[in-house]
Amino acid sequence: MKLAVNDLLSLEIMENARVRTGSSHLRERYVQWISAIEMPVENFVRKNEVVLSTAIGCGHDVQLFKKFVEDIIHSEASALIIALGRYIFDVPKEVVELAEKHQFIIMEIPWEVRFSTIIEEVLRELNDIQHKEREKSEKAQQELLQLILKETSLREISDYIQNQIGCPIVITDRAGIIQDRTDAGDPDDKWKYYNLKDGISIKKTSSLLPQDPMYQKFQMIELGGKTILRLPILNASGDVQGYLFVLFPNDCELEEFLTQYRVNVLEHSATTIALWLSRQNAIEETEMRLRSDFIQELAKGEFTSDEQAESRAKLLGFNLKVPYVCIAGYPENLELLFKKRKQYDLSYEHWLDSMIRYIEEGKKFTMLPGRLRKK
Repeated sequence: MKLAVNDLLSLEIMENARVRTGSSHLRERYVQWISAIEMPVENFVRKNEVVLSTAIGCGHDVQLFKKFVEDIIHSEASALIIALGRYIFDVPKEVVELAEKHQFIIMEIPWEVRFSTIIEEVLRELNDIQHKEREKSEKAQQELLQLILKETSLREISDYIQNQIGCPIVITDRAGIIQDRTDAGDPDDKWKYYNLKDGISIKKTSSLLPQDPMYQKFQMIELGGKTILRLPILNASGDVQGYLFVLFPNDCELEEFLTQYRVNVLEHSATTIALWLSRQNAIEETEMRLRSDFIQELAKGEFTSDEQAESRAKLLGFNLKVPYVCIAGYPENLELLFKKRKQYDLSYEHWLDSMIRYIEEGKKFTMLPGRLRKK
């Protein structure tokens, strides 16, 4: 939900406004702020701002007035509203041509219309939109929390996120291994996310988005001619435990896509995914510990009967009637392997922890009746 320049014309205070240029772009230009500005413009006007002006100091000098409007255009303002009747009585032809050339919106209002009343009305509209956006994002936050409380799958969480932001997402662990995805991509293209450290451009979005801490968490990744947004998933201690990738449409401008609502939803989503991953890790660690304890008890012959051992084995997914192979090894050259990597967003300690986890998840045993045999 955004406030377009066209919406300003529906305000009662603007009933006598006249659109001089850019009338075909009234619905395309959005308003994020409004202010009254006179010469000089310098850096006092920001993008998507509506500028109110009396043109004092330049109204009687066409070239000076033209330079004033040109500076506002280059500031990427949404529109310029000129008050006629004191310093300027008509917008010069040269200024109209300049505005039309740049597809810029210029409106005229009578001198009697108070700037303060216009600003008050516009800010009221902007605050109303922000209030509705906040209510909507709070509802999404509650629904994401309910998904966690109901112990739903990661796929259900992913589908919900996609429905809210309107584009596919990919969830990976911190090493880039895909945990879930909602796009219809080739299952074999996991390397795209696992090898994000190789041959890509990663840059922060700070130069493209408002200076808001929530926006600054996003990173833009240029990959195969496409732009992907990456948002880190942090655990309770603030360490990265995964990433949320947003595959937003390439025909959409980043600033246009990352509305306040989408930013809020993605922020809540990262927290929800972090909770899900933490719970899943806790479950896997518990299962791993129970399996290790069972193997140790079996190797030491601590079970009083075969039935007791088989009952425990069944619960843990083991079959005591088939052989298992246990490979005992010692990993070497880990520091050398870490230094050869081109990805620098993980410390050696975090990377080592991931490697140990992968080794532990892949371990197998050879079990013979009553004892464990190493191979």
